[in-house]
Amino acid sequence: MSARFENKTADTAHIIGAGLSGLLLANGLTQADKQSVSLYGDDASREAHVWGYWDAGEAFLDKARPLAHGQWRHWKIATPRAEAVMQGEATVYRAVSSAVYEGHLAAALDNDSRVYRTMRHISLSEAEDLDGEVFDTAHYHAPDNAMLQHFGGHEVMASRGCFDPDTAILMDFRVPQSDGIHFIYLLPYDAHRALVESTVFSPTPLPHDWYDAQIAAYLAAHFDGVRFSTTQKEYGIIPMAALQHTGTGTGIGLAGGALRASSGYAFHQIHRQIATFMNDGRIRPATSRFESWMDKIFLRVLRRYPAIAPTLFLRMATHMKGDHFAAFMNGRADIATLLRVILAVPKWPFIRSLI
Repeated sequence: MSARFENKTADTAHIIGAGLSGLLLANGLTQADKQSVSLYGDDASREAHVWGYWDAGEAFLDKARPLAHGQWRHWKIATPRAEAVMQGEATVYRAVSSAVYEGHLAAALDNDSRVYRTMRHISLSEAEDLDGEVFDTAHYHAPDNAMLQHFGGHEVMASRGCFDPDTAILMDFRVPQSDGIHFIYLLPYDAHRALVESTVFSPTPLPHDWYDAQIAAYLAAHFDGVRFSTTQKEYGIIPMAALQHTGTGTGIGLAGGALRASSGYAFHQIHRQIATFMNDGRIRPATSRFESWMDKIFLRVLRRYPAIAPTLFLRMATHMKGDHFAAFMNGRADIATLLRVILAVPKWPFIRSLI
């Protein structure tokens, strides 16, 4: 790998940003033997995260599937009043480490003579002077005061087996709601080990120690007498909005609309977007126009009526099959699935939020 900056020829694809989207696109272009690739930027220094995603056996997830360190066919949503467990028939929820997966994608490029990598981030003016196609994964912007999904997570080891390894807890709202729409996300890797995240939907992130305290309180309340040790921590902020590409060339990944605004999910969507691009040359966002409109109204409801969030998600879980729920969260769902979502949610908050 070289640390110098070079302007390549017009038959080179230039990819700005060496995170998930950049690495996936570089792998796709080289495997298709379409052209040589220059990859700019080093995202390896970013804090590692666990990416969760729904997998219905799509070919574009073949690289990620064997690297997953957890998978679940049952997914729970809990509120102070009730809980619901969905089951995937054709769909599995999986988790993979960003460090492991990005490392795997990067390793596939290391010995390819068609790939030039520089760790230096290049400026937009430098990118505009490049000859050849430019794909930008790094420059995007969320609207001011957008709803954010912000979180802190601990990977914990329990002193005795206490987790149900068959069921991922997507949302447990039995936590304080005074600082935003707050829930616990819990992925049990086995009976002794789990990722536990305190997640909030609100426009303002909170200090790291706030999430730490929420996780500790949740574990003490729901696993009486169990001692926990933390092996790893992660923190993050995900905008819940339609992101605008602010760079040059063609936006792809988050810069190409691959984020599902209503959920913050992007892993499956980025893979699908790049696979589609490799097939027909078109960049498609995570959602259709109708789904984007649904997301806009959905986020408006959450902002105006945050107290109904637990009921809203619980109703979706109780009125929809697991595969339909996963298809909606992934985006590009069929009309029948979208109608199931509309029929599941409480109507008046959405009607009021149309204006």
